[in-house]
Amino acid sequence: MKDIIFSNIKKSFGGFEVLKGVSFECIKGEKVGLIGRNGTGKTTIFRIITGSEDIDEGHLHVLKGSAIGYIEQIPEYPDGTKVIEVLRRSCQHIYDLRDELHTLEQDISASKSNCTQEKLIKKYEKLQFRFEHLEGYDIDVKLEKVCSGLKIGDEMLDRDYNSLSGGEKTRVMLGQIFLNHPDILLLDEPTNHLDIESVEWLEEFISQYKGTVLIAAHDRYFLDATINKIVELEAGKTKTYKGNYSQYAQQKDDEITRQFVTYKNQQKKIKAMEEAVKRFRDWGTRTDNPDMFKKAVNMERRLERIERVDKPTEARKIGLDFNAQRSGNDVIKMENISKSYENHNILNNIDLHVYYQDRICILGKNGTGKTTLFKILMNEVNPDSGIVKMGSRLNIGYLEQEVHFDNENEKVIDVFRNQFPMHEDKARNYLARFLFFGNDVFKSLGDLSGGEKVRFQLAVLMQLNPNLLLLDEPTNHLDIDSMEMLEEALLDYTGTIVFISHDRYFINKIAHKVIELKDHTLHEYLGNYDFYRQKTKQKQEKLHTKTRTSIDTEQHDFQKRRKAANQEKRRLRRLHEIENEVENIEQMIEKVEAQIEKHGCDYEKLQELYAHKKTLHDKLDTLLHEWAELDFS
Repeated sequence: MKDIIFSNIKKSFGGFEVLKGVSFECIKGEKVGLIGRNGTGKTTIFRIITGSEDIDEGHLHVLKGSAIGYIEQIPEYPDGTKVIEVLRRSCQHIYDLRDELHTLEQDISASKSNCTQEKLIKKYEKLQFRFEHLEGYDIDVKLEKVCSGLKIGDEMLDRDYNSLSGGEKTRVMLGQIFLNHPDILLLDEPTNHLDIESVEWLEEFISQYKGTVLIAAHDRYFLDATINKIVELEAGKTKTYKGNYSQYAQQKDDEITRQFVTYKNQQKKIKAMEEAVKRFRDWGTRTDNPDMFKKAVNMERRLERIERVDKPTEARKIGLDFNAQRSGNDVIKMENISKSYENHNILNNIDLHVYYQDRICILGKNGTGKTTLFKILMNEVNPDSGIVKMGSRLNIGYLEQEVHFDNENEKVIDVFRNQFPMHEDKARNYLARFLFFGNDVFKSLGDLSGGEKVRFQLAVLMQLNPNLLLLDEPTNHLDIDSMEMLEEALLDYTGTIVFISHDRYFINKIAHKVIELKDHTLHEYLGNYDFYRQKTKQKQEKLHTKTRTSIDTEQHDFQKRRKAANQEKRRLRRLHEIENEVENIEQMIEKVEAQIEKHGCDYEKLQELYAHKKTLHDKLDTLLHEWAELDFS
């Protein structure tokens, strides 16, 4: 059975055609991903499904009687409305039914007339059957599970809904929809305001959800875990692919390759036919042979009948290319940093050492202090205690999670040229690399979308040539194409990167080290996100096993872990020492080689220098061998 059918649907706004013949379908129970660049019409499709937007042409079918869950905009509630009341509104009929059953129970107990009691019991049985059908006995358990998964704690449940942030309100509205359990679930960027733990809970929720789900998202890891079909929206039209995001990406690559081969073969054939036409006409002229002209005309007709294959073109992508001058080896050193807000402890005696060319992801639940850590590094917030030492020759580029501008009434082109004086044509060509085309450069900063603000800030950062990038949720407002371009640029970047992200796909690509901010302190993992998950899972399994072991075994495990941790510390310290020694020896070898050139005719001196050079090379080989053993141990 098909819950949703789009058939050649067209939709325009102010003369601009957004949807140019969209066709796709969602079969009952399918989990479908809707992907496309920002502004291509994904939200318009959702609004058409819910009926809040009309169509210009085409046909829409939504299965009659289907309940649809969708957050079109954050609703308002009267002041004083508690979060728990907002959540219960989605299933208020169940709570009302429970109250009615409770009242009937009291009436039955209080009734002294058998006739009245019998009537009340019949009414009670009828309502109880309906209550069971609505799974009313499980409603509190469902509420608890949803609140736990979306990090809506007891303190938040008791808060005034209107006091919540935009992200918190979004989580509450998601919870309201999930409790209502609609037949069709429409999710527009559902992971934007969730930490990784909540995203993983949402993945599990969707995988067990029995209804139809249509998700518009840029989180590739999330799409891989949840969906079994992709609907790609590009240039106002849709194309459907089976599988999750990774399978779609492979199919798309194969499709472009096949299309390019077909295009090349057809172009080769067309060129050969055009040359044949020229030859026939040339022979006809030289020999005065009408048959040759007929052949030329027939060949031209065949050329006209050929259905031309379009040359495959890639979508416009941002052009990133960060240049970085070398900084010192020690980039950041934080020692015993603590920070509290209104007696609420955020950071507690943390230590962080960042080295040249490190690529570190800071992970943690929302509110654990990740952004506070960045603001301390940028001198925007002072720690309560501890020392921050920034390395030499540093040029810092900072991308905030929510990009704000002081001069929001000024135009993009003017702000850029005021900061980086250059001819307007050159500035426009540069900004075009970040997808600011035509009149886009004359938009006011305040009118830019979230994605446009991030792209403009990246354009500014690239001009500054930073050698230390501090990126706070850099992928939040970017579409998938822009994310991939950012990833490519960062992989080629020769500086140091410290970033905060809940985009697991992005973390896997960029991070060499994951640092988790948990319980007010830092926990280091020498790998990407998958490595971090593997290690934390092992820790959880060990912790679970530990509860079933004896005290002696616990002490033995503790000593073993402490020994391993000390060995790891010694290994890392020795690796760092070797790197410094190698750098020193290489400098000494360069000096010896300079001396050899200087004493080219002094045989005795040369013997002495060559012997010294050999000693240095032997020592260097020994160090490199030790480094290799330690690095891969």
